[in-house]
Amino acid sequence: MRNKPALTLIELVLVVTIVSILATAGVLGMFTIRSKQALELSAENLAGAFKQAHLFAREGRDQSDWGVRSDGGKKFSLIKSDLPENVNEVTKFQLEPPAVFDISAAEVWFNRENGGTTANVSWRVKSARAGTAMVEVTTTGVVTVTKE
Repeated sequence: MRNKPALTLIELVLVVTIVSILATAGVLGMFTIRSKQALELSAENLAGAFKQAHLFAREGRDQSDWGVRSDGGKKFSLIKSDLPENVNEVTKFQLEPPAVFDISAAEVWFNRENGGTTANVSWRVKSARAGTAMVEVTTTGVVTVTKE
């Protein structure tokens, strides 16, 4: 009877090691891609909330000023106010993990006459693996998103 060629234990260990290294690189790459997607989605959702507040204020919806409030962590809200002491949260949002705000708690208000703000505003959203994105609002209510 003839001996058939077979893998030695060393060859088997070497193959398993190479496969493990390649699998680890693939998994880390997937985490980075997921972080980038979460950052982009979070920045776009924040920009959408700013645009919605601007539009509602410009239309004079509910005879209220409209704005966006951040808790400085992962949450932000669409807010409205008919009187300075009467602020209501209309819709709550949350940034996609692992994205977080790179600002402390803040508010941006759009006035009901023209939908404008009192100053240009920049809010930064960051992710450890994906970098940062800047959401900027001009005094006229134009909202832009840039990846840094």
